[in-house]
Amino acid sequence: MTTDIGPGETVLALMLPISVDAFGLIPEFVDRVYGTGESKLRMDGNHIRITAPDDGFGPRTMGNLPDLVDADSLEVRSCNVADDTFQWTLEGSRRQLEVFVDSQLRMMDALGAVNYVVSDIAIGDAEPAFQVVVQRKRGLTQHEARTAAEDREGELRKVIAEAAAALGTGDEDAALRILLDAQP
Repeated sequence: MTTDIGPGETVLALMLPISVDAFGLIPEFVDRVYGTGESKLRMDGNHIRITAPDDGFGPRTMGNLPDLVDADSLEVRSCNVADDTFQWTLEGSRRQLEVFVDSQLRMMDALGAVNYVVSDIAIGDAEPAFQVVVQRKRGLTQHEARTAAEDREGELRKVIAEAAAALGTGDEDAALRILLDAQP
């Protein structure tokens, strides 16, 4: 342990806004100033708090922090965690995120997608590409849509099996009733 800071104690408190580039450097900053370890990040509106690892800090990382790439980048304005979902408010003079999301919403409309669109994104020559899902908040998630489709498939397979059994006994009228009753 390299400091006298106790487990779970706050080691860094930041008030937003902060650039997205700088936000990405927070863990590296903590590793260099306090030491390595599983620090915890707590987000509450326009505040970010970093707390010490449960098992204390390890050795410090040496060297200089990388330079911030762009002082005019997006800024994190607020961030909360609710129901295991990060809720970010980002803002920037270049409007990169807004332009991207707008392009995805237009793509959603162009494809006739009801709720979401999935895009593979590469930043420059960076590998691997990222998969980004832009989804309307009011609709089903991908998992919910897949689960609903799987449930419906199960119901239809059961109906087909019942209709096939009725046909196997020669009762065509019963098979037809089973199929007609199963229509949504």
